[in-house]
Amino acid sequence: MVGHALRVVRFEPNLGIYVAGAVILQDFQVHDMICSADRVEISGWEQRFKKYVIEISGPEKVHVGAYIEDPTQKFDAAEQGLEPPQLGIGGPGAIALESLDPDHKYQLLLSRSEKAVQGGVEMYRKAELIQVDLQGDISQRLVPHEDRLVEVGD
Repeated sequence: MVGHALRVVRFEPNLGIYVAGAVILQDFQVHDMICSADRVEISGWEQRFKKYVIEISGPEKVHVGAYIEDPTQKFDAAEQGLEPPQLGIGGPGAIALESLDPDHKYQLLLSRSEKAVQGGVEMYRKAELIQVDLQGDISQRLVPHEDRLVEVGD
């Protein structure tokens, strides 16, 4: 795949965890992501500034509502700050998620590991959304992101 895949995952009472849709975006260094109930805004730089507005509610499926590309805006670390480290995959651990579901709790589990391989380091990252019932048992799980890559050393 070339570019980014934005997968929208929702969780609701009576429906549990489900994939609401996905869109493919061009490849660029993401610097900002703002999520709300009805849209996701993603912006950053490649050779020029790029911004996507992804509509995630309404009668249409998940879709790109707007795309802006501005060749006059250039990345300046002094103005925009340093590039964020792995936006979307933070450090390992569990993040409790807010929900209106009275019968379940939801968590985002982030994991990351590294191991030495011939000529470099293999990195594995995974984000898993889990639904936990009132007894503490996992009743549903979905993996919205998983990747493995090898970084070659000098």
